[in-house]
Amino acid sequence: MNLIKQKNLVLAFTILFVSSCQTSQNEIKEPEVNKIIISEDKIFEEYLASQWDKDLEDRPIFASLLGDKRFNQDITPNDLEYYQNRIVKLQDKKEKLKSFDFNKLNSDNKLNYKLLDLNLDNSLEASNYPSYYMSLNQRGGVQSYYETGDRLVYSSKSDYEDWLVRLSKYSDNIINTTNNLKEGLSKGYTQPKLVTKQVITQIDNLLNNDIDNHPYLKIFLSANDEYFINDEKNQLIEDAKELITNKIIPAYQELNTFLKDEYLPQSRDSIGLDGVPNGKEWYEYVARYHTTTNLTPDEIHDIGLGEVKRIRSEMEQIIKDLEWEGDFKSFLNYLRTSPRFYYDNGEDLLNAYLIMAKKIDPLLPKIFKVFPRAPYGVIPIPEESAPFTTTAYYNGPAKGRPGYFYANLYKPESRPKYEIPVLTVHEAVPGHHFQIS
Repeated sequence: MNLIKQKNLVLAFTILFVSSCQTSQNEIKEPEVNKIIISEDKIFEEYLASQWDKDLEDRPIFASLLGDKRFNQDITPNDLEYYQNRIVKLQDKKEKLKSFDFNKLNSDNKLNYKLLDLNLDNSLEASNYPSYYMSLNQRGGVQSYYETGDRLVYSSKSDYEDWLVRLSKYSDNIINTTNNLKEGLSKGYTQPKLVTKQVITQIDNLLNNDIDNHPYLKIFLSANDEYFINDEKNQLIEDAKELITNKIIPAYQELNTFLKDEYLPQSRDSIGLDGVPNGKEWYEYVARYHTTTNLTPDEIHDIGLGEVKRIRSEMEQIIKDLEWEGDFKSFLNYLRTSPRFYYDNGEDLLNAYLIMAKKIDPLLPKIFKVFPRAPYGVIPIPEESAPFTTTAYYNGPAKGRPGYFYANLYKPESRPKYEIPVLTVHEAVPGHHFQIS
């Protein structure tokens, strides 16, 4: 073999060897693992979603009002242990929130972070003031739980059965309320006598109601017949009667006896929060919370006085334009007493609200481009609570239910016609319906 052939053979062998070694090395080399980088936004959004689910589980009534029926048979506990454990949960949430890198979040999630942080701070500060010691007032409490049932959506037999299960648990909440009030009484927390008397009257009305017309039974009596077969609806009504008679009413009787015999005699004569421990600080917190500002109650009061002065000046100009012969006081008396400004029955008052709402509707596109998808309605405040509550309020929509502007028709002779436009604009449209829905 000549020298050239030998060199070529050596070269070929060398190339083959190197190639073989390289192939071998490639075969045994660990493949690179694709690194999956999850953004801070993604992690934060997953956390928010999980917290929302936990919040709904903790507030099952709220979930049902939103149309989420996963917790339809549950209620939120109201014993003292629950409120103490809630503080720990809030603190844990606060610590978890701190674990996220705020600077790595996008602008939307930075806002979400700030809102959640504010909400947790408010809730933690609120825990310093035990409102559960004074959980009853004329606007609401365990004595008006039946109204919650009226706001739910019933689209099947199981929805009514779920509400019955909820009611079976609700007597525990009434008993817990009695215990909480007793504990509060021992620590100096009471409602004003004026409020306690009205709550007693409300519970008296529940106790004196005939079982066949009881507010807690109305939901079952009005249940859609199409959801039941054979005798199912009648059986549901009988089960509800038994529950109301044997559990709900006895719990109310125990509560009302306590209110009359122990609570009312020791209820405070004062009206404001300054009549309870740390009341001044409590009121300052409530002012900050509801205004989302750091204004003090005195500063807010000064704003109010300025507004009263401005509005009175405008009223005086109107009185002058009308060539009213009397003074300001006599004009107010005229507004309050003249029959021309009042309806003498609730039906006419409700119709006036309905007409006003329809007058407002076609004007809205001149101001707004985005509208709520859910419709709204105007209905009366329930007769049982109307004497004790405000002139009007609004409850937002949910899946399968419109938003509702509730108008108080109790004593229509005390509800002036000139309130109708402003209340409709405030409570219905654009007002709370555009705000909430």
